[in-house]
Amino acid sequence: MKTTLINFIAENKGLQGVEAIDLIMVAKYLERIADHATNIAEWVEFSITGIHKSSVV
Repeated sequence: MKTTLINFIAENKGLQGVEAIDLIMVAKYLERIADHATNIAEWVEFSITGIHKSSVV
């Protein structure tokens, strides 16, 4: 999939290539948002239970 995307961007140096790169960046930022949401949820759980996920064996 990665190679296909690289080839697509290389072949479409115009607007479609730029749009493909924009979509890659959107996916990257959505993943970061999900990571932050997970961290927040873990700390909310800790504030309620007093047990953090990393301390459970």
